[in-house]
Amino acid sequence: FDVQWLKTSTETVFADYFDLDLIPETSVDEVFVDLGGYIGDTVEDFVASYSDRYKRIYTYEVNPQNYQELMENIAQYRNVIARNKAIGAERGTMYLNLEIGGSSTTIAKTGELEVDVVTLDEDIEERISWIKMDIEGSEQSALQGCRRHIENEKPKLTICTYHNNEDIWKIPQMVKEYNEDYKLYLRYNGNKDWPSEYVLFAL
Repeated sequence: FDVQWLKTSTETVFADYFDLDLIPETSVDEVFVDLGGYIGDTVEDFVASYSDRYKRIYTYEVNPQNYQELMENIAQYRNVIARNKAIGAERGTMYLNLEIGGSSTTIAKTGELEVDVVTLDEDIEERISWIKMDIEGSEQSALQGCRRHIENEKPKLTICTYHNNEDIWKIPQMVKEYNEDYKLYLRYNGNKDWPSEYVLFAL
């Protein structure tokens, strides 16, 4: 928990989910799925890192306020599909408390605004080559809902592993259970106040 010491291992060269040492390039057939789209910053970082080398990008953002800004920010890019939905282990309904706002939007069993929850396996039928997750503690649930894609297609995975105490070990365990062929890397993006911002790269 020594944040100053942790700064010595912080990645500062590449954008948070796009480590060019690990993933130096993309294919023209790349289908990138951004879970936790926020206001489109991840899509912008993807294009800045890999230029126009992709087939399609899907981005999911559950907060309607963020979603509107996301739509404005991604309008300049081709073949980007935005969906105002949550991703989970099964189709259903959850709730959102809008006063939380910002980038830390969490869904719960009760709240102000009803939101649709879908599984990635149901919502995207085409082959996926890369899934990024930063969804404020719903990563394990989302993983369950995209098991078919992981088992059959082995997409690259970049998943935040710091929102829950068990995520840092449980998420890698789930990934290897779904497809044992993955090689795993852990990257620390840094935080000035406490140890967080850990991202699992499964390749």
